[in-house]
Amino acid sequence: MLTFTDVLAQSNSPSATQIKFKFKEIADSKDGFTNFDNVLLNDDGLVAFSTSNDASKITGIFTSSGGKIRTIADLQSGQFTNFGDFDLNDNGLVAFAAGNENSSRITGLFTSDGKTTKTVVDLQTLSTSFTDLPSQVPPGSVGTYNFAGSLALSDAGNVLFDAGGKFNLPGSGFVSDRLFLSQPDGTLDRVFEASGSIGAGFSQTNTFSNLQINDRGQTLAQLDTRLETPRIIENTSIVFDGKTLAQSSSSPLLPFKEQVFSPVLNDAGTAFFARSGDAFGNRTEVDANNIYRFDPGATEPVRVSDQRLDVVSFTVNDGGSILFSGSTANQSGLFLLDQGTITQISDRIAANALINNSGVIVFQPGQLGSSTGIFARVGSVTEQVIAPGESLGGSVVQQVQLRGLNDAGQIAFSVDFTDGTEGIFRADTKIKMRHGKDNALENGTDVVLGASRLLTQDLISIAGKNDLNLATQPQLVSSQSIF
Repeated sequence: MLTFTDVLAQSNSPSATQIKFKFKEIADSKDGFTNFDNVLLNDDGLVAFSTSNDASKITGIFTSSGGKIRTIADLQSGQFTNFGDFDLNDNGLVAFAAGNENSSRITGLFTSDGKTTKTVVDLQTLSTSFTDLPSQVPPGSVGTYNFAGSLALSDAGNVLFDAGGKFNLPGSGFVSDRLFLSQPDGTLDRVFEASGSIGAGFSQTNTFSNLQINDRGQTLAQLDTRLETPRIIENTSIVFDGKTLAQSSSSPLLPFKEQVFSPVLNDAGTAFFARSGDAFGNRTEVDANNIYRFDPGATEPVRVSDQRLDVVSFTVNDGGSILFSGSTANQSGLFLLDQGTITQISDRIAANALINNSGVIVFQPGQLGSSTGIFARVGSVTEQVIAPGESLGGSVVQQVQLRGLNDAGQIAFSVDFTDGTEGIFRADTKIKMRHGKDNALENGTDVVLGASRLLTQDLISIAGKNDLNLATQPQLVSSQSIF
């Protein structure tokens, strides 16, 4: 097999002609596991996953690259009684929320590489971090504190998490929900705070979701606030690096309902989100149901397309290429938005779709949990990865679910087999490509993506001059402020 450098030296315009896959078993029912829950994949091909019992209670968190399975934490050790959210970074470190008392309460956040477990923060330490009481709370007030359970882990080992404090005041109460970022020296930085009062006939709840932290240490989250007054008022904020980037609200007093949702942060430091509404007042038609981006150094978000998009879900890569499900003015399905050009990838909505920094696209048509196959696309070539009815490891596939895609082109997915067993697998991607007309090879040339990380410009060369250029960011259309 020719090396990647050899192929590029022989031709200036090789193009992908076929995508092949080599499957590796990560874990299955023969290992004693049932009910695989969350599954994460890092850029080194390591898979982290959790398992649960019939009551949907997480029983353990594990990692494997195929072969030996390493226990991060489980109930059998006796150290923990329950688990919450967890995350995996590219260095093989897992951060997780867990409890160590006879209740469902999360009592601490921890990190582990399968050998050493360290405490990031516990409830006692968290209480001391609330010494800067909100101005509405009298000095000396004592509150109760809880972890909300959501977290995100950076490659540097910082953990972004949300927690809340509740203060009982005379005749009322006060809640203070905060985003924190742990530092390597054990200190905690307060990123953002949402607070409000609770009294007779009214209450406020704050919920953080979509917590993200990139390689630059920037943070992103979505904050949903519900205020019952007795009328219900709902507010959603996109919080980027501790500041409100965009906000929407709805109530019976408003003539329309608008939303901001699906925040995404890439390692280039650009934040994205979707905005939709039933009416937009004096805003133009293309402002509705669209995707916005906020670049480093910008003063406000801008709309990424000059045509109306009805967005269901989307994801981005570090180059700014956007993969979204939804519809445009005249068609629906899965689309790639790059350099201001929208290309249809599939004529079916794919709520489960991913794109990596090399421009490889992996998607599963239909809504999450649908019993369809998984497909991969490189340049203009699309191939099926795995589908119900196929044989895998000697068993027949009943249902598959796409779980992850890394920059090496490796794909993580889970499988339910017709015999009642389950499994997690990783597909390593191999591209068969053909040289240009001046130097064509009859049998083509294979390049294995999973063998090593390829540079973005290398894969673009493989894709060929007739395919999309994924190296540059989309050309943006200027927009009025959406604040």
